[in-house]
Order: sequence, then C-alpha cells, then structure tokens
Amino acid sequence: MNEDIIMIVSGWKEMLERSDSIPHREFVDLMCFFYVMQESGEYGREVDLRLLSFEEAGRRGLSDPDKLFEAALKNTIRHFPLCIRDHGDGMCVLTNEKGVFGATAMIYPDGLVKTAEKIGGDMVVVPLSIHEVVCMPADRADPDIVHDLLMESIIEREQQDSQENVLSSSIYYYDSARKHIGILVTDGKMVQ
Repeated sequence: MNEDIIMIVSGWKEMLERSDSIPHREFVDLMCFFYVMQESGEYGREVDLRLLSFEEAGRRGLSDPDKLFEAALKNTIRHFPLCIRDHGDGMCVLTNEKGVFGATAMIYPDGLVKTAEKIGGDMVVVPLSIHEVVCMPADRADPDIVHDLLMESIIEREQQDSQENVLSSSIYYYDSARKHIGILVTDGKMVQ
C-alpha cells in the first residue's frame, strides 16, 4: 500500500520554510521530505511527485515518523538504487542509478560507508546539487578550494534559474571509523 512513498533530501529554502507543515526528517543541516511517486507518461517513464501531507501519512498508517522514514527509505533505495562513480583523482560521485535526487543516497545505510571504503577512509563530502555529491579523501581536500568549487556550482545553478537544485552551501566531513557525517565548512568558515 505504501510502496509509492519516497524521500528526497532538500536544502531549498522554500521547502525548509514549509517544514513545520509537512512530514520531514532532519539530516545534518538538510531536511528529508516525503513524496508520493506516480509514474506517468508513455510507458511510465516519467515520474510525478506530490508532497506527502501529515493527513495523508495518517490515512496510510504512517503517522509514526520512524515508520514513515523506514517505509520511504526502503522504497527510495528500491526505486533509486545506489551508484558510486569514480570521478578521477581519488574522488567519487555519490548518486543513484537514475541520476535524479541522488544526494539522498547520503542517507542510504550503505551510501557513505561504501563511498568511504572506495576512497579509503575519511572523506570530505561536497553537495554539488540535489542530484549528486562529490566525495574526496579528507587528507587531500583543501577546504578553501573545495568551498570555492561549491560556490561556483551554486552560482552556476542560480544563473540557470535552477535554485531548487541547490542543496547546501555547507561542506561535510565523513568520519569512516565512527560512520558519522558532520559539517566541516559553512558560510566559508571552518566548523570542525
């Protein structure tokens, strides 16, 4: 019955402003929002998304936030399988096989773990968009250069009128031993 519920990680300001009125879950400085997914178009190749309301979540028996999250995570992984692509110079792109809403793969139980294994340890995670994040070995990442890269990506997306594709202006650090992600740089300032 609830196989059509998925989640998407977002940093879009308009979405964050609505977070009190719709089900969501926090992830670092981002939010996961829940959607009802419907395939449309010829041969079901297009996907329409509709935000899930508290009312509809209740009707579906998903008023418990943990139950909603578990159902959405399972469905998201099934519909959008994990994909880790080699980006060269020891870097990897974390996304999903469809290449849309791929930053949500950071929340998959094995998303950051497998990426860190491929990279070889702790890593810096740069959210280029809601569709992908770039991960690089922490010992080879210059925070100033990484921050400039992120700002260039944000400016480019704003110029293309695709503000909703911007995920965050923060850069994250993933500790592979603790399996923990936190903010490394936000607003150009080191946090850790």
